[in-house]
Amino acid sequence: MMKIRWLIPLIFMIAILIGIFLCFQTPPNSGLVLVFTGYEISSASKRQIAKLELRNSTGAPIWLQYSGEEFPLRAPFLERPLVAPPRLTNSIGPAVYSLRAGSFFFSGEPVLPGGSVAFEFPIFLGEPAKQAGVVCYTGTFADGNDFLGSLSTTGLNTKAGLKDKAAFYLERLKRKIKAPRYHEVWCTNTLSFQSGLGH
Repeated sequence: MMKIRWLIPLIFMIAILIGIFLCFQTPPNSGLVLVFTGYEISSASKRQIAKLELRNSTGAPIWLQYSGEEFPLRAPFLERPLVAPPRLTNSIGPAVYSLRAGSFFFSGEPVLPGGSVAFEFPIFLGEPAKQAGVVCYTGTFADGNDFLGSLSTTGLNTKAGLKDKAAFYLERLKRKIKAPRYHEVWCTNTLSFQSGLGH
């Protein structure tokens, strides 16, 4: 019993030291770039797309999480308007949430050092000009399933005993050490609908 009691503070101290170490690591964003390579009409959707290419020159693999309800799965896109949308005069209002039943699929794919991956970012008529970005992760993983597993979270049973709690926090510490680091990579080009394309 005494061994288990001092094990929890020891795990906590190790977690603090690891956190300090990770804070001083140099982020790899300087070796990641999202390049705009042109506009075209998608052969699959017949809609206008901006062609983007994520290039990895960090010296280490990066990981992408694709998701969706059908295949092909969606790329991990980010987008932001160049002009901030106007604020509502009444900031208090009902929150609207959307929930759809059905299957949801995930896939984890690496981009090796020196490698690249192409994306098709959809562009729609009437939308304001925007910037596009991609979410990616760094870390050491055996394969796509190992990467996806590291993104998931686990909970502790409220009725767990001291031994189970110690095992839970030890496992959580292992997951924190191995946890993927989140990165955003933005394209510097402004993307907007091209009215003359395809005519």
